Amino acid sequence: IKRFTYILLSIAGGIFFFLLLGYSVLQNKQLQRSVVDQITHSLSSQVGSEVDIEEIEWNFPNSFVLKNVYIEDLQKDTLLYVNRTKVTINLLQLLYSKISFRTIQFTGLDAKLSVDSTDTPNFQFFIEAFKPEKNDTLRFQWTMDIESAAFEDCAISFKNPYKEKLIGRYNPFDTYLYDINGFIYVRSFLKKETSIL
Repeated sequence: IKRFTYILLSIAGGIFFFLLLGYSVLQNKQLQRSVVDQITHSLSSQVGSEVDIEEIEWNFPNSFVLKNVYIEDLQKDTLLYVNRTKVTINLLQLLYSKISFRTIQFTGLDAKLSVDSTDTPNFQFFIEAFKPEKNDTLRFQWTMDIESAAFEDCAISFKNPYKEKLIGRYNPFDTYLYDINGFIYVRSFLKKETSIL
């Protein structure tokens, strides 16, 4: 029992040390810029398009704030811009290969969605970039769970220029929603965890 307790405390201490180290790094502006640049460069290379994050704040221990997130589509047009994103996660779930978001708060989100002539959405490349390759046994299979999401001063547009325009009535192929504010308890819509990697 003593040995088990020692091992458990050692693991907990190691996790706390790395969390504290990561927190210290993000408090240093120069080191933070270096970390953010590496993250955005890695993401941009993986998706094949520009991804930019101006700043990441870590509110120790489990809350992160991302400022001015920008994602470009393959036509080099704006796909997504978010002025401020705050995420709160369950750190313990990471030990079980699960990313569990307690809440995601979007402020100033502007998503510009569209489809091409083959009905392929302009964000499909982003999804494909994170799909695991078949017979890839070396990559961890992560799952994701979202409890709730909040929106403040957000906007979403959708365009399908290849569909016939509907004159004088609502056109679902040319839609713009703005001044979106609200809260969604996402977990009530999910029947099971979503695999992301």
